[in-house]
Amino acid sequence: MKKSFSIALALQKAIRARHLLVLLTIAFLFTACSKRDIIKWMEKQSRCDLADQTSVFQGGEGPIEKKLFTKTYYPNGLVKTLNVTFSEYFGDADTLEYLFEYSKNQAIAHVKSTTRDGTKTNYDVAVTFDPGTGYATKLGNEIVVYEGKKMKSYGLHTFSYDANGNLSEFRQLGGSVKVKYEYDLTKPGGQYEFYTSLDIDALGSTFSMAEVMGWIPTSGSANRRVKKTLLAGEYVLGEETYSDHQYKNGKLVEFKTAGVVIKNTWKCK
Repeated sequence: MKKSFSIALALQKAIRARHLLVLLTIAFLFTACSKRDIIKWMEKQSRCDLADQTSVFQGGEGPIEKKLFTKTYYPNGLVKTLNVTFSEYFGDADTLEYLFEYSKNQAIAHVKSTTRDGTKTNYDVAVTFDPGTGYATKLGNEIVVYEGKKMKSYGLHTFSYDANGNLSEFRQLGGSVKVKYEYDLTKPGGQYEFYTSLDIDALGSTFSMAEVMGWIPTSGSANRRVKKTLLAGEYVLGEETYSDHQYKNGKLVEFKTAGVVIKNTWKCK
């Protein structure tokens, strides 16, 4: 009887010790992850970044090119500046100039905004990153929530996906306005894609900045996006179609919308 009791006691101690070891391991991994310098982690990642986007319009005297946005980089590969000159994608500002500074799990965007009437505004936006995935979890005052590697919500906006994992819709909670996306399910998409910002009126320039910077997972889809529709209830407010997609090594480098050719330049490391 004593021998059996001793064996049982020894087993209990062993189990407790094992549980303690598991708990200590989890605590160590959590601490290590939370203390990870996300900026250094980003520097080491092999990824492609959208360096600039250009529109090409066929005018009466030949093609007219316009830079929609351009970037410059620090020596470590992180983006230093982002200059935007196309108001339809980033709200009512004719130009937005961003200068980025990084530290640990955060980036600060110093923003200079100039509207069409010449009004100038300077402000800062703080961006916080998840140390495990590298995705932004907070953009200014708005929280970004994820489900796996897909956005579930941004502030009061929710995101939905189709059976293939393509972004199919986003809408504001309690609001009637929504944006729906359609895809050619017979053709594959790419690992790196960028069309136009989701919807500036609903989501704002800070969200668009995060899209262009690759800080939120909107790049890449299982199938080719062919249409975006803005609706109020079931009433169509506006549409945008995409065609003539051209890919290079899994990256969307060119497409056409509203008769304008859009060219994406990717910087890979």
